[in-house]
Amino acid sequence: MNKKNSLQNEDSNLKNIKVPKKNNKTKNELIEELNSLKNIMSKKDDLIEKMMSDISNLKQEINAAKSLEMDNEELIAEMQLSMIKDTATSRPLTLEEARKYEIFSKIKNNINKDRNVIIDYSNLPENMSEKKLLDIAQKAIPDKDS
Repeated sequence: MNKKNSLQNEDSNLKNIKVPKKNNKTKNELIEELNSLKNIMSKKDDLIEKMMSDISNLKQEINAAKSLEMDNEELIAEMQLSMIKDTATSRPLTLEEARKYEIFSKIKNNINKDRNVIIDYSNLPENMSEKKLLDIAQKAIPDKDS
């Protein structure tokens, strides 16, 4: 009885095997098709490489543009500092003007500190967890309270 069941199981297993359909293409046609697919893949690889290069260039351009742009806050601080310096060349500064100079200097220094934080994200592993990425991002953003 066991032999009969095992033969039936083997028979049913054989029926489940899918036989690939016969390909009517010749060997040369298959080689041509394979070469064509290789060429397509090569072109795709070149395109991906070019896109990665373009992304890298764009990141560099963005960082350069960020270093050149001025916030309204920085522009105001720069103008006020310039006016106070001009005043200081003609007469001694009042206590209020000295305090303004100190405040605007601090504002400008804080803006420059924030701007000098450049993070290279290209070295991060691709399989890093979202929690670790958030931790890195939070460490990169300076606290506004300090």
